[in-house]
Order: sequence, then structure tokens, then C-alpha cells
Amino acid sequence: MAYRIRNVLNGLLSANHRVRYEIACRQAVQWWDRVVDPYTRMHTSAVRLKEGKLLVHADNPVLANELIMQEEELRSRLNRRLGWEVVKRVVFTSGRVVREPEKKPGETPGRRLSAGEMQRIERTVQAVGDSELRESLRKLLKTIAGRTRGQAK
Repeated sequence: MAYRIRNVLNGLLSANHRVRYEIACRQAVQWWDRVVDPYTRMHTSAVRLKEGKLLVHADNPVLANELIMQEEELRSRLNRRLGWEVVKRVVFTSGRVVREPEKKPGETPGRRLSAGEMQRIERTVQAVGDSELRESLRKLLKTIAGRTRGQAK
């Protein structure tokens, strides 16, 4: 029986609403670019979602005003993509639009892992019997380890 890491995580998160909400907040910010048209994507950036309000900066006030008229549709698209109503309002302001650099295909975020970190990951995943689930967990642990260097202590 093949398990997908997404299904396993969803099962774990269904019991913890706060963690699920925090993840959905980050996803809403990340998915902003996927629910808007190319012009809007180039001239806006989602900043954060807090207390149900998604803050979006537009690089000019005219665009911010136009987007206010589309708020309900954009909010609906985001919530549909998230699978539940996380975004209660979208607040548009004129501000600095920060674009992240484009990732190259196959490029992984973070840093190179040490041999010790790789060994710990391998020891962790070796107990998983299903090969597909084991590989998904390995990728997840590598990504987390690459992004969290120096954050613990």
C-alpha cells in the first residue's frame, strides 16, 4: 500500500487546528501568484496573512484600488485552493513589491547537508517499509534540515 506524505501529514494535522492554520497562512501567501493574472503577479506581492486578513502590496495605488474591486473573487480563489476558508479579507496597499528570484528546475532551497545530517536522515527513514513513503519522507527531512540551520538553540 502506497502512502503519500501529503496524506500522512494531513492526518496528523487534522488533530491540530493551530498548526494547520499556520501552514494555511503560509500557503495563502505563497499561492497568491497562482490565483492572479500575470500583470497582477508582476506588480503585487502577498506579505502575510494574520487574523484572516491577507496583506497584499501593489506597486502603485491605482492597481491597489482596482484590486479592491476584485477582492471577493480573489479571496474566493485562494480559499478554494486552500480547501477551507482561511482568508476572511484581502487588504491591498500601495507599497514595495518584493519578488523572489526564480528557482532553476531541480534546485533545492537551503544549504548542503553534512554527512552527519544525511546519516541521521537515513536512520530515521530506514524504518519506513513503503519505498514511496520512505523517499517522500527523505525529501521532506532534507528540505527541513536545509532550511533550519542555525534556528535551533
